[in-house]
Amino acid sequence: MAPRLVAHRVLQTPGICSRFFSGWTFPRARRPQIPFLSQPPQMKHQVRWQTTKKSYWKSQEIRDTVYYTSYMSAFSIIGWMLYLALDQEYVERFHPSPDDWTFWTRCNYRMAAERAHPKDPNTVINWIPMLTQTLKTIDRLESPDLDGDGVVDPIPVDLPPDPSIAQRAVYPKDITAKSENWRRGYYDTLMLTAKAAEHVEGWVLDRKQRTFFSPQVVLGPSNPNPKPMPRSIYKQPLEEDCETGVLPEPSMLYEKILNTVGFTAREKVDAAMQYAAFLEYKGLPSDAMEALQRALKLTDKASSTSYKFQIPYDSDTLVIPEPATPSANHLTVLTAMATLTARNGDLEKALPILVSILRARKQLPTSRKTLHYPERMNVEKPDTLLTAQERFEKKFGPPPYPGRFPDGSSPPKRDAAERCEEAALNAYIGEIIFATGSQESGLAWTREAVDVSEEQMHNIKESPSPGVQGWIPDRKEQDDSSYRTNALKHCEECLRTGLVNWKGMVERMNQIQEEETEKKNEEQKHKWITWGARPAKVDGRWEAEIKVVEDRLKRAEKLFELTIHRPSGWLDSLIGA
Repeated sequence: MAPRLVAHRVLQTPGICSRFFSGWTFPRARRPQIPFLSQPPQMKHQVRWQTTKKSYWKSQEIRDTVYYTSYMSAFSIIGWMLYLALDQEYVERFHPSPDDWTFWTRCNYRMAAERAHPKDPNTVINWIPMLTQTLKTIDRLESPDLDGDGVVDPIPVDLPPDPSIAQRAVYPKDITAKSENWRRGYYDTLMLTAKAAEHVEGWVLDRKQRTFFSPQVVLGPSNPNPKPMPRSIYKQPLEEDCETGVLPEPSMLYEKILNTVGFTAREKVDAAMQYAAFLEYKGLPSDAMEALQRALKLTDKASSTSYKFQIPYDSDTLVIPEPATPSANHLTVLTAMATLTARNGDLEKALPILVSILRARKQLPTSRKTLHYPERMNVEKPDTLLTAQERFEKKFGPPPYPGRFPDGSSPPKRDAAERCEEAALNAYIGEIIFATGSQESGLAWTREAVDVSEEQMHNIKESPSPGVQGWIPDRKEQDDSSYRTNALKHCEECLRTGLVNWKGMVERMNQIQEEETEKKNEEQKHKWITWGARPAKVDGRWEAEIKVVEDRLKRAEKLFELTIHRPSGWLDSLIGA
């Protein structure tokens, strides 16, 4: 009987059969192994990995790697050195250092000066690195093995066995044996150090984290609730880990400048005035006045070398008499003393001093130019008198160290900047007179201060700018541009202060008038006969003047939009300096 077709087809299906017999094992028939017919066992082929060709290829690869790595490293080092050279050359144009300093001393000074004067005014200055760099510069300048050959101690100094840089930096020196440029650079370094020390006064050193912190963030028994630390890599410092007295005191640095032998009177006067400002900020007005009196004595000593010198002020009242012509230093120091006296509450003594200073300024010789740019004492030869070699060296060589400015022992020229000083005096006088009870007179002085400062600000902006020729500015161009910028800023401050004072005075006068009007109306209500009487009204004079002041403020905002930056060019984008 023939099998059914369906079953046959199922058995012939390959999928089902393979699944069904997948686990079965069937015996296989073995072939007979005859010696002469058997196949020899297959041996693995031996491969040579290190052939001559491959060895040559490896050596060539190593040779190319060393070749290209060496060249790329050399070019990277040369490019990095070129960048540093251009950067130092660029910074040297804006923060010059004396030629007789060594290279690393000049580098430390330039980096500190660049940190102290950033291009962006909104940059937060890190004072600790700047102070560290200035202290290194001072230590190198006072070291006899480096730049301090000839620097001696005027008095014997007892130093600890192993003094630190900060401990060595606060003692006065005798630098008369050094050159003038060396002394001026040394003075600038000390002033930068004192300025940085003011901002980090009282800071402590954390020995574990090896960094400085403000005492306000130190956790300890004396400060159980410190200020929170800003987000940084440092932890909250502990009082037992901190050491005090590591950084120099600002007062000791200023005393060092005033007692160092070799500085000019103008330099010591500037240091004494900055010292007085620091003492006033610390809440020590009597000590600040002593510092200003010290500056006034130095000014008298500097001006006494001129022929037929007479003190241009009364020694008791500090008032400048009518025929006297004071020097620029006298005007600056007396103005600082008068304003300090006024801030301490003695208005009756300060007012005559300020009035006499204003009268003396108005009697100064008038300058024909809008801005009388200061000239340095050692003027370079003009380009027409230079040889071809000297012109090439001036164009491509390092810039010479700038000469010193006038010492301030002669009267200044009455230019736009000096008229802004007059506007500031008008604002001071108006404020004092208004506070003493003469409101109308104080308002008149303040209005004049606003008018004068606004006029001079327009004159300065319309005056021709010194400009900058080339990709790196010349020293004369930098000085003139800096003088113009400072004059604009000073006029802006005078105008802003005058407008704010004017508005405050007018609002006060308006308030007084409203109180008087309200008082009269109250008295009118309590009278027996009020028939036909009308209530008093405010005449609106002061309200109208308030609107005038607000209009002047809006108009002045256009002048306040003043942004003067460092001249830029292709070098800025190249080195980012």
